[in-house]
Amino acid sequence: MLIPSFKAILASIVLAGAAVAQTEGPYSLGLAPVDIEKSVLNTTLSCNVTAIGFFNLGSQSIGFGVAANLPNRASLNQPFYITAGARLIVPKSLSILAGRFGARYYGGTVDSVTLNTAGATTASVEAAKGIAIPAAPLNQNGVSVLEVPGTGQSLMVGPIKASKAGEILLSFGQITSTIKTLDQNKNPTLITAKVVCPAQARPVSLAAVTVGGKASTAAIYPPYLFAYPTIPADKAVVLTGFNYDCDFEFFAGAIRVSFGVVKPANTQVKSGQPIVLSQGQANLILSDDLVGTITDLTATDNVVVTFNTFNLIASNATPAKQNIIPAGGIEYKNFIFQKGSSFNPDGGSFSIPPTAPRTPFSDIKFTAGTSGSTALISVGDASGTIEFPDFDVKFTCKAPSPAPAILAFDIQ
Repeated sequence: MLIPSFKAILASIVLAGAAVAQTEGPYSLGLAPVDIEKSVLNTTLSCNVTAIGFFNLGSQSIGFGVAANLPNRASLNQPFYITAGARLIVPKSLSILAGRFGARYYGGTVDSVTLNTAGATTASVEAAKGIAIPAAPLNQNGVSVLEVPGTGQSLMVGPIKASKAGEILLSFGQITSTIKTLDQNKNPTLITAKVVCPAQARPVSLAAVTVGGKASTAAIYPPYLFAYPTIPADKAVVLTGFNYDCDFEFFAGAIRVSFGVVKPANTQVKSGQPIVLSQGQANLILSDDLVGTITDLTATDNVVVTFNTFNLIASNATPAKQNIIPAGGIEYKNFIFQKGSSFNPDGGSFSIPPTAPRTPFSDIKFTAGTSGSTALISVGDASGTIEFPDFDVKFTCKAPSPAPAILAFDIQ
């Protein structure tokens, strides 16, 4: 299903324009809505390319990138959708060849994209069938970039659901497309290429959705995607959003979190070797109700907020739980709480670490578990202290259930 560009842009402005985050996250992906994951992945596919009516160009390495919004968790039997867009990177060698036959643009169609949905009630869904590839300039001096369905538009993929608790692992199966070459007036030239990227024996896990509980069966529709973020080759970037329900000893409140990390390489990790999450950083935003409760307790700005734990949990990797806050905690002195000031550095929000995005967390490392399995890193609990002039208040934030997914790592 194709999402109209105006709706996509409007929805995204409402989400992103409501406030300005302290850290824009890795590669400036912005802020993740609550219970939504924003994911960008670049990989390289081995594809068979045949110039119809001419010759078989054989196996070619084709760059493939996808940006998507999807839920990071869902209830049992709760259908969800994914909004996505993709980039196909045509290598310079093919563009030089096409240019010799008068081609100046690429066009064509995405014939089929299979999205594997391991753990769901169906093993796969069709992600893109017969979708037009907008005309894109042919670059004989470098790679050519084809965007699908095009800037300002999204594909909607689904529905997907699971009837058992666990996780749904998403990966690509076979991808086929027909690439047409166009002259300077965007009329067809002699060359039309059929590109077939066969399903891999063990495809790269793109993302995961944790499933559990019976909170809702209402379908989840993520925000529309309207831009294609640029990240380095063969990496993945994820921002996951969620709410913490926190206990402050004699009162309670919600803290909204957007946590981002980078997967340094989209390759399998050997059993016993490090699993690495780099450029970790987060925005924590206190609800106005919580800020109001705190300001009722004190009128001074002589308040110290310390975050002591921010745990990540791992399956098929060790340790099973890891606190990413450095020893001694992260301290914010003379903090001023103000209502209605979400994302205001002098109000009810924090960036962790406070130097992000310039200086994020050091690499977060786990150890890969059993060969042939997939390690899943998810959100855990958190804790800290608010020091008022005359008393201290400790707070604990329980892990959401089911735990929002962050990243999946395939273990060799």
